[in-house]
Amino acid sequence: MSTTVRIPEDLLEDVRRVGALKGRAPGEMLTQAWHDFVDQHREEIAADFEQAAAHIRAGDTAGLATHVGRNRRSRAEAAAAAAQSA
Repeated sequence: MSTTVRIPEDLLEDVRRVGALKGRAPGEMLTQAWHDFVDQHREEIAADFEQAAAHIRAGDTAGLATHVGRNRRSRAEAAAAAAQSA
């Protein structure tokens, strides 16, 4: 099963170039990158899900909202920092 996702054109072009060098399709390259990311961050992802699940089990909607908001804020800050350094 597959689905269509939007990827910035510059990133897709990079994926195409590297894929061409390795003899792999862009979709294969992105799939492998996703698996590598999950493998490298497995503990962090599991802890994040467990914290969210704990809020849900406790019926703590305010805590869950704070948890989700904190993660969104940190991702936005990381993206802004990356954009500034580019």
